[in-house]
Amino acid sequence: MSTLRPTDAQRVARYRAVLEAAITRDRLASYVPPGGDDLSVVTTYFWNACLSRDFHTSLGAVEIAARNGINRALSAHANHPNWYDHIALL
Repeated sequence: MSTLRPTDAQRVARYRAVLEAAITRDRLASYVPPGGDDLSVVTTYFWNACLSRDFHTSLGAVEIAARNGINRALSAHANHPNWYDHIALL
C-alpha cells in the first residue's frame, strides 16, 4: 500500500481509470498485485512495459546473431557468399 497524499492518490486513481479505458479492465487486471492499490497497479503495468521493451531488444539481438550464423553456415556449405543462388532451396 502506498502512502500518497490524498491529492496524489486522486491523480493516480484518475490515471488508472484512463489506463483501464485505454487497455480494458480485464487486461489491466493481470497487473494487480495482491492487495494492490492504484499506484501499485500503474507501477506494475509500466514496470512490465519496460521489462518487455528490454526483453525484446535482447531478443532482437539474438535473432540477428542466429540469422548471421545461418548465413555463415550456408555460405560455407555452398562455398559462396550468395549461397541462395547456389543451393536448391525447394
